[in-house]
Amino acid sequence: MALVLKLNVDPAEVWLPLFRDTAPELEVRVWPEIGNPQDIEFVLLPRPEPGLLAKMPNLRWICSIPAEVDARS
Repeated sequence: MALVLKLNVDPAEVWLPLFRDTAPELEVRVWPEIGNPQDIEFVLLPRPEPGLLAKMPNLRWICSIPAEVDARS
């Protein structure tokens, strides 16, 4: 079970201890070092590039965390 962590604002080092403490069985991979895409079940990222998620056939959960303010709002 693996999660890909891709962040634009916080460094991954801020998040990694949180995952280790709350879900030690979860393998967290930091973008762009995702390893085998077939291992990925979860992603936490701001905005996926077109086609990125399609490369992960066993993906079960996606969390998008945009950190910018949308000027159109």
